[in-house]
Amino acid sequence: MKSTFTDLWYGNICELEACGNNNNILKKETRAFELLETLAKDLSPEQKNVLEKYSEAMLDVQSDYAEAAFAHGLSLGIRLACEAWTRYPR
Repeated sequence: MKSTFTDLWYGNICELEACGNNNNILKKETRAFELLETLAKDLSPEQKNVLEKYSEAMLDVQSDYAEAAFAHGLSLGIRLACEAWTRYPR
């Protein structure tokens, strides 16, 4: 029998993908890429390079934020479970 912790460890549960299936998020993401493409059409090659570097930096920040949010959420969930287990033992 596999546990949720095992599935998390081996990457069988990917909450970022689950969040990405939200239709509103997909619409916003599509709109952001459309705006980025529109902007890039009017830029010089040097400006496009700067914009690409900026986009990559923002993706790095977003990835770091998602990782921190996951770790915090998991930690909070575990603390809540531990408190409930010790306060209301079976």
